[in-house]
Amino acid sequence: MFSYVQTFVSAFFLFFIVLMGYAHNISQKLHDFWEVIEILVPHHRYAKKSKTGEGVNGGGEVGRGGGGGGEHKTPRSHNIVKWHSEKFGYIVEEYNVTTEDGFILHLERIKKKTDTRNESATEHQSNANTTQKMGRPVILQHGLFQSSGIFVVANKHKSLAYFLVDLGYDVWLGNNRGVYNKHSKLSTNDEAYWDWNLHELGRYDFPALIKFVAQQTKQKVVYVGHSQGNAQAFVGFSLNPDIAQHVDLFVAMAPAYYVNQFRHWSLRFIQKLPDRAFWLLFGSRSFIEIMHPCQAYLPHRMFSSFAYTMFAYLFGWTSDKWKRGLKPTIFQTTPRPISTKLIKHWLAVSKTGKLAHHDPDSPQYCEYLLSNIHCPVAVFWGKSDSLVDGEKLLKSLKADGVSVVFEVGVEGYEHMDLIWAEDAVQKVFEPLVGLLEKHTKKTHSTVSNGKGKKKVAEWLQHRQQN
Repeated sequence: MFSYVQTFVSAFFLFFIVLMGYAHNISQKLHDFWEVIEILVPHHRYAKKSKTGEGVNGGGEVGRGGGGGGEHKTPRSHNIVKWHSEKFGYIVEEYNVTTEDGFILHLERIKKKTDTRNESATEHQSNANTTQKMGRPVILQHGLFQSSGIFVVANKHKSLAYFLVDLGYDVWLGNNRGVYNKHSKLSTNDEAYWDWNLHELGRYDFPALIKFVAQQTKQKVVYVGHSQGNAQAFVGFSLNPDIAQHVDLFVAMAPAYYVNQFRHWSLRFIQKLPDRAFWLLFGSRSFIEIMHPCQAYLPHRMFSSFAYTMFAYLFGWTSDKWKRGLKPTIFQTTPRPISTKLIKHWLAVSKTGKLAHHDPDSPQYCEYLLSNIHCPVAVFWGKSDSLVDGEKLLKSLKADGVSVVFEVGVEGYEHMDLIWAEDAVQKVFEPLVGLLEKHTKKTHSTVSNGKGKKKVAEWLQHRQQN
């Protein structure tokens, strides 16, 4: 009985929020008229232009048949990284990493081919002569509701994963528990499978990924986390300071340590619900599970419009700086399954304004200590980000004696712009690479210039001049 009630509540909530979102966009003149035309009339001339590259990421790099409806060939969520990577000439190695509590995390390693032989990815993985010598290992970790695909969807030249691979870095894409629904003993039908929140992401997922990559590469890793991807690192370092021995540099993008109060009335309403009412309405398993069949079966453009409208309306961010036509692929990487307990945790963090954990033995929220971070830290944040406070974090890091080696606040950037903005290469990726080169003080990272190899610094300078 309760499951039917929860399904009805979830469906009603989604439907209502999407309608309210469209109404808000229209009233504020924020609605993208041409995207609506693409949904309603997929053969409109603008949609046809998308097929030639004008509407879909330049050159059709989001997928073939950008005209919307059933024509869009972008793969469904679980194949995003492999599909894009192989289309652009990269190799994807896939690994399973098992956490101490039994979750099996999906980890992807992207390599660049050095020849054009027509071999399978499996053959390439076993043939060291077909891939470039790997450089400094970099882990890219996604945020709330997302998957590793967020780092490859902006196209070949504007996706952070490929940008780093082309410069010779050894790039690994992490996925949290729930994204691929794997566990050594439990199934998604078991309530225990969903019994976790941010504390477990930091206690189990974060160190499991760090230790696995460090062991595979025999090097310290650079960990780059976006939003919740860095929040779980803050948790992990606080709970296990020794993990820093495996980390060369921790890069926090849109750092989710100091979290602003949610502004939207519906989120504030949910925050104020008594625990019993909250669990009754949303259940204790996957949060609003109905989103995922919608994502799987609705046409890409239709779902992307619904999903973007809902998330933008709830969290107050926009796509003003994204390239037109990017959303259909973005919203195959998000939303991904998460536990209701995780949402409950984030609602509490937003209410208190600071990353913390509720100790069952204490009525208070226990803070995660920044002073337990024993590796260098870099912070990138958007100055128009309404969700998190990067400047406040910087002050706290320095006050607690943490080694902050780099900081940059990007004017006009919102929460997702750090990885999806059209000019993120110039404002985020290139400064990041400059930091990596300066911090590691090594010259192993190189990029092919067609006639040989040259250092990253020289390549960046050449790229800026052209």
